[in-house]
Amino acid sequence: KKEGLIYKNNHVFRFSKNEGLASNNVKTIIQDGSKRIWITTDKSIESFFLVGDLIKDHTIYNEANGSFIIETQNAF
Repeated sequence: KKEGLIYKNNHVFRFSKNEGLASNNVKTIIQDGSKRIWITTDKSIESFFLVGDLIKDHTIYNEANGSFIIETQNAF
């Protein structure tokens, strides 16, 4: 199974459950204007800052912590 990849400063970082993600099935990776990285997986939406090769200020949004994710293809 492929894991999430991030390319930063000519380095590729691989993120998986080993680094604290809720799932290895990463769907999307984006970075916002404050440099926070947002990842969607099949189980969660997550955000964090990448400091060197470390994840900092990692937040997981999923049903386990009271957040609910709506499948957009069926939402409207």
